[in-house]
Amino acid sequence: MISWDENVAKGPTAMRAATEAKIGKADSDAFWELYRTNFVTREDLAAIKQWGFNSIRLPFNSNNLMPPSGQPAAAPYNYVESEIAWVDKGVQWASELGLYVILDMHGAPGGQNGNQIISDSAARGLFGATANDPPNPTYLARMVDLWKKLSQRYRSDPWVIGYDIMNEAVSPGQNGQDASFNAPILTIYKAVASALRADGDNKIMVAEAGWYGMAFAGIATSPMWDNNVMLEYHFYPLDAAAQPFGGAQATSQNLAYAANVPVWYGEGGENDNYSVVTKFVNFAKTTAGTSYSPHATHWAFWTTKKVVGTCFVKGAYSNPDAQPWKCTNAGEWNNVCRASTWSAANAATAKAGLTAMANALKTSGCTRLDAYITALGGTL
Repeated sequence: MISWDENVAKGPTAMRAATEAKIGKADSDAFWELYRTNFVTREDLAAIKQWGFNSIRLPFNSNNLMPPSGQPAAAPYNYVESEIAWVDKGVQWASELGLYVILDMHGAPGGQNGNQIISDSAARGLFGATANDPPNPTYLARMVDLWKKLSQRYRSDPWVIGYDIMNEAVSPGQNGQDASFNAPILTIYKAVASALRADGDNKIMVAEAGWYGMAFAGIATSPMWDNNVMLEYHFYPLDAAAQPFGGAQATSQNLAYAANVPVWYGEGGENDNYSVVTKFVNFAKTTAGTSYSPHATHWAFWTTKKVVGTCFVKGAYSNPDAQPWKCTNAGEWNNVCRASTWSAANAATAKAGLTAMANALKTSGCTRLDAYITALGGTL
């Protein structure tokens, strides 16, 4: 989303380490503060509300809220309140504006899929060593404790309606949509749900399919394992076909619909063919009674902003015109965003580039892509 060469750093922790190594901790911290301040603002959420949308999926990274190093063997664990304050801010803005919030644990303790860009971890430490092993008790305990902390913080806010327990989990050994690998994922979902229910929290438990949000077998059960669950799937890129699901994906979707609970298209997008976006959204809204769906699904798209420029490489999962705001890189960032130019840059040059990139995220300087907003069903 920020056009950074993956050969410099993959994932938030690696990115932060790269900036600290290049410009020092104080300037690095200042950059990340500026980046996050500009990336999502109250005015951005107000625009989303004005366009007619009713909710946001608010992602957070456990590595920030609950640093992986230096944690005790058991609770009470160490938290960084200044990081949780960023979540507070998003929830407060949404609540004031009348937008529902689903909290999304985008990076889980120990890592849930081994993809650094997605989960900020190169390992699947939340799970056991091999397929169908029980979840790692150390990381599972941290995960449950983190959800309990967030639950205690937001359970009284009526605009926080649910918890996306774990983003795009892939259990060890899984390299496709084989359902036999989803048992550890379900164990984690049940552990979190049980702990929150015991604390009196009755909000929606949002359970993503396994295999990056695409394999529901073993997770979509009948009857369901909790009395207030919404199933969530992810799908990239959008498909132009009238009925976009085929093969294993279609089998997985039918299992979700058969569970007779709400189904949510919680993440997708990255397509700059607006007619395709409209087609897919209409499919999600109107397919009640088809072989794919006994009831309509709902959706949240990824993402709201993207920085594009000379380092941006368009690909199947990286389209420059696939979000409400397109932000154009300032020249200083283009000068250092590749691995070779980053390596050659001195601290002053790198700092100037980083600052320019963060400032490019100000909505006032970004291009609003009206066709994308209306393709998603919004009204300008």
